[in-house]
Amino acid sequence: MLSWLGRWWDSHVVEMALDNVKNEQMERIRKTIISRVPDVPTVVEIGAGSGLNFLHYPSYVKDLTVITLQEELSKRARQKAQQRGLNVHHIQGDGRVLPLKDNSVDVVVATLLLCTVSDVAGFLQEVSRVLKQDGKFFFYEHNAVPPNERSILVRFVAPVHRFVTVGCHLDREFPAEAFKEAGLQIDWIEEEKSEFAPRVFGKLRYGVATKRQHPK
Repeated sequence: MLSWLGRWWDSHVVEMALDNVKNEQMERIRKTIISRVPDVPTVVEIGAGSGLNFLHYPSYVKDLTVITLQEELSKRARQKAQQRGLNVHHIQGDGRVLPLKDNSVDVVVATLLLCTVSDVAGFLQEVSRVLKQDGKFFFYEHNAVPPNERSILVRFVAPVHRFVTVGCHLDREFPAEAFKEAGLQIDWIEEEKSEFAPRVFGKLRYGVATKRQHPK
């Protein structure tokens, strides 16, 4: 769990920065992935931050369970939920042990989150644990510039960026093998070169995985 200072920085500084950065590519990808969420009883979003995904949920999604590190849903997220007409149930927790029962969730959503969790494989195992059989995991991530293309700038910026953003790893690869180990079969995946500082943020990958088997 983050310290009190880390939680404050995340909710007051990082969220404000993300809210004020206007990036058409990132918004288009959010809309593309979130609009595909099916009409199911239980949708859970992990690490919702300021609620940037909320406005993109289809109209039939009325109720949303949100898990964040904060004790309460942030003011910005509450405002977006109200604007969208979402009934949001907030739970404090992190990715090490999701506060949900086994096989209890139809859909899990996590965007730009795998870059921040300390144990990616463990997080995906938890996602698989709480998903029902054939449940869906909607993901959207930025992944590292290939090693042969990384500049001195990337190596210098990465640790500073990680500190300022409370844990975002610019040098983290897409964890394809961890998806398999968690029993999450990727149904479709798209990738694009980041239009915002591509030599730093590498490629953006987004898609949907289905729980086909119990995690190993």
